Amino acid sequence: GDAYGGELEGTDELLKKLTEEKKPLKQMKGINEFLKKLTEEENKKQKPITNENRKEFEKKLQLAKQGNAEAQKEVGIMYKRGLGTLRDGKKALEWLDLSTRNGNSEAPYIISYIFRNGVGEILKSNEEANRWLKLSAEMGYAIAQSVIGGRYFTGDDGFIKNYVLAHMWKNIAIANGKSSDNVMLTVLERLMT
Repeated sequence: GDAYGGELEGTDELLKKLTEEKKPLKQMKGINEFLKKLTEEENKKQKPITNENRKEFEKKLQLAKQGNAEAQKEVGIMYKRGLGTLRDGKKALEWLDLSTRNGNSEAPYIISYIFRNGVGEILKSNEEANRWLKLSAEMGYAIAQSVIGGRYFTGDDGFIKNYVLAHMWKNIAIANGKSSDNVMLTVLERLMT
């Protein structure tokens, strides 16, 4: 069994591949590059504005103007994607920033995504992306905590490879409900011993 009381199927094979071959990490980088290019293409497209998504946008906007942090995040996403409204990166950032200031921990994660990939007129900036990613993690968003752990593990996107920090962030993510990080935690524990 593992430290969490269960069996992690395939862990030994995964550990062997990751620690000896290093091949899967290179393959993952290739997959990540492909996904980044796909995301960049998707970010260039304006979604069709329909009566249905226009009404949804207007409904969310009313709630957002009343101070609802979740609605503010949703309006930001709708501006980012061009759903129910014209795509506008600056307005997306304004609404997501307001949602963040009102305590929504997912909103800075989305801002991080905007800066990591560039959306509309918003240019890519790893430095800004990482700043917002760290804020999201510090606010308790488990996915951001997991992503930071992964970046410290690989040393990608402006993070310096550090297994101790990777382990710490993965542990925090697990404590906040990101149980799928258990295998990565086991890998890190083996690498650190």
